[in-house]
Amino acid sequence: MTKKHRTIIISKGSPVATKHTKQLVIFLCILLLSGLFGFRIATWLGGNNKAAINIFILWIALTAGSLLFLLIRELVNIRLNKTRSCLQTLAERSGMLKQDQDDKHTTITAKFKVWRENGLDWIEYFPRASKVVSYDELPNLLIEVFEEISGKPWILVKAQPTRTSLIMSFQHEEDTRLTMNGADEYAKN
Repeated sequence: MTKKHRTIIISKGSPVATKHTKQLVIFLCILLLSGLFGFRIATWLGGNNKAAINIFILWIALTAGSLLFLLIRELVNIRLNKTRSCLQTLAERSGMLKQDQDDKHTTITAKFKVWRENGLDWIEYFPRASKVVSYDELPNLLIEVFEEISGKPWILVKAQPTRTSLIMSFQHEEDTRLTMNGADEYAKN
């Protein structure tokens, strides 16, 4: 089963949950509370003004629907957020996000593409401005961080460097080894 490739760009101090999403949730909660308060006042004043009550009901429904949409979106992206958190930790530990020592003060980012295919987790790393981590070290660092955070084994199946990236595939179950009994007898003959 092939899933959509998702691009994750990690920059220095980029939080897992975006600041904008948190601000939007707070704004929608304030709107919801003000709608509930307005509805309560409209019904308390006698409830004769049906238009005002209907406006507040619509206000509450739209705000609650928006909050529900944000919640569903976050639940759908929960695996991606865990992956983003692991990649953020990897980038910070390995020094991928160190600032250049020039006057431009440009921010270095780490770009990854992640997907799941044929029971394997695939991660493609695109080195940016400076190649701080070598292609030989990166899979081991990635395994260390992902095992520590996720608590499950990450076994490197293949690491293939390309002209512009490093493509790695991982599995989570160890292969069963084939053992042969009687190998000593076979060697004698």
